[in-house]
Amino acid sequence: MNVGRAISYVTEDPNWVRKILIGGAIMLVSWIGMFLVVGIIGFFLLLGYALEIVRRVYYGVDTPLPEWTDIGEYILSGLILTGGILLWTMPFAALMAVGITISALQSPAGGTVAALASFLLVPPLLIAVTVFVIPILIGRYAVKRQFTAMFDVREMLFEAKRAVVPSLILAVVAFIASAVAQFGVVAFFIGVFVTTWYACLVIAHLTGQVYREARRVDALATEF
Repeated sequence: MNVGRAISYVTEDPNWVRKILIGGAIMLVSWIGMFLVVGIIGFFLLLGYALEIVRRVYYGVDTPLPEWTDIGEYILSGLILTGGILLWTMPFAALMAVGITISALQSPAGGTVAALASFLLVPPLLIAVTVFVIPILIGRYAVKRQFTAMFDVREMLFEAKRAVVPSLILAVVAFIASAVAQFGVVAFFIGVFVTTWYACLVIAHLTGQVYREARRVDALATEF
């Protein structure tokens, strides 16, 4: 894992300022209209753009940054990936809901046990999936471009096992990058969207590195 590369690659693109500002502007509009169709589409667009970076990093071609031209493809990719992530995480939300429902219907003692079981077991499992499985899921879809690639559980768990340490590094750096990005608030609030988008690009690069390690391939740039 090369964290330094994930931070510096963005500025190697001669047009990186323009591309970052576009991403920040889309993020701003998406947050403003987050309960409207335009906001949801904006988030899909950003996610699809980040997916393209994951794919490029996997193949060893991380510069220049993608252009904001394949908007339709980015939106569709972001939508499909969101669906895959939701299908992976919804069972945990369902288990939590079942535990809460049981705790409400049972006697105080039995309800307490059910509630404790839900809150003690489900969150750690969800965290484990988020840290170790979701990066693999993202990498698989970015590279294979197939919805079913996100649900080959046996192969995904095998890949996740090979990338435990990189996944942990990604989780730590993602937390730090997200925290640092909040300093953009000092730039009249709008700056936070630019710094947050930059943090997203760093995380996307590291996600590509994680999946590359999970596959342990030396993909040639010509394959890109």
